[in-house]
Amino acid sequence: MIDPRDIPPDPLFVQRGHCTLELSTRGRDELLRSVIGCANREAGASENLAELVSEILDISETQISTIMSEHALSVHQWCPVLDEEFLSKGKGGEYDSGPPHLPPRLVLLLCVFMLTRRSCAHVEHVSTSTLYTALKQVSAIGQATGEDLLDVFRMSMLVAIYECGHGLSRQAYATLSSCVGLFNLIQLDMQNPTYRRCSEETFSSLKAAIIMLDRMIPLSAISNSLPIVCPTKQPLSMSIASKIEPQIPPPSPTPYASSPRKVHIRAIVALETGRVLEYSHALQYGGEPAETYNNLDAAVSLVIKSLVDKPQPHTWLHCDAIAMAFWWVLLLPNLFIKGLMAISTHLLLQQIQVGHLEAQGPSASQHDSMKAILALKYSRRMAWDMVKVLNNKVENEEILSYLPFAGLCCVIRAAIAVLETTQHGDEGEITENDIINFLRVLGWFSTRWSIGSESSPIAR
Repeated sequence: MIDPRDIPPDPLFVQRGHCTLELSTRGRDELLRSVIGCANREAGASENLAELVSEILDISETQISTIMSEHALSVHQWCPVLDEEFLSKGKGGEYDSGPPHLPPRLVLLLCVFMLTRRSCAHVEHVSTSTLYTALKQVSAIGQATGEDLLDVFRMSMLVAIYECGHGLSRQAYATLSSCVGLFNLIQLDMQNPTYRRCSEETFSSLKAAIIMLDRMIPLSAISNSLPIVCPTKQPLSMSIASKIEPQIPPPSPTPYASSPRKVHIRAIVALETGRVLEYSHALQYGGEPAETYNNLDAAVSLVIKSLVDKPQPHTWLHCDAIAMAFWWVLLLPNLFIKGLMAISTHLLLQQIQVGHLEAQGPSASQHDSMKAILALKYSRRMAWDMVKVLNNKVENEEILSYLPFAGLCCVIRAAIAVLETTQHGDEGEITENDIINFLRVLGWFSTRWSIGSESSPIAR
């Protein structure tokens, strides 16, 4: 008879067809068992979790400093969720030697690992990934215990970013809704003097991160039309709006994603983007928008002007905020982006308004129609010029891994908006070579972020 102890354990990772390695059932079970053990404060549970995480990273040939450096540029710059010190130490290699040098926030490390993994050719594998579904369960365990809610919040935000980036927009919407609830509980806990408080700067940065991601979810999704989780009149949005100063704060001596300057810029643009998304959603579902097109057009244009005129020096650190308001990229010789998110909203507004007026037929005001069409033509030309610059500057797939997802996503959505409104373009505006180059960049983007695959049929 074979002794069960002589049977080798199942591997932590298994090959999923012709795709990349996937966390096995054994790996998932051990992860959940270790997390539950830590929640119950069982002896040796923390050490077991550290060993498991270390083994997962070793088998996947992943170095912590590498994934933290990529995360710092592709995600943290537009949605700073991680603690700056934690991220800095990770980038600096302090955690590369494994136990006992791994950080205490091991589950956050696994979230970063998940976010930096490349997607496979089978889009359906994104939602059935064992690591993804396991981390969703870990988040639920954290919420059930009710302890360390700040880390549970951060983990859930990272999961929502993963969902947004890989086309799981409805899941992202639900996860972010849960994050807002967690954040409300954290706000209540902070009234207790004994609570482990975070700094006011960190707290403001996390609030801005929520609404930034909230706006990116519907902006990134082509196939789904979702409302935003935190509308303009929602308490969190109103709280952020009430704290915004008239002037953009000066640059910090050492630039970092959660600095007051970066938070200010992201907050302004995310709030204005929310107004446009609410307008768009109301028109799509036959409702009455709370604001007029003219008011929104003026507000977004003012934000774009203030951002183009004021922020110095030009860096990647606030580029995604500007991008959200207009699908426009400004790529300088060093590949610095000065405009993406703010201008994307402007293009979205013009596209929605023209479609709304065309649907009214002869009853639409000729003056309003001409104004919206001229604004759309202007936005299209600028957007496509910048898409061409992006095509020329992004020379290989590796570069895309270190560019902010939000900025890239806004550029691609700009291109799709231009292609969807070709009837309002000029002859010769888009060349066959432009399309070929764009499809090349889109293919690379889709390899990194599965949401890109939604754009491919339209672009082709």
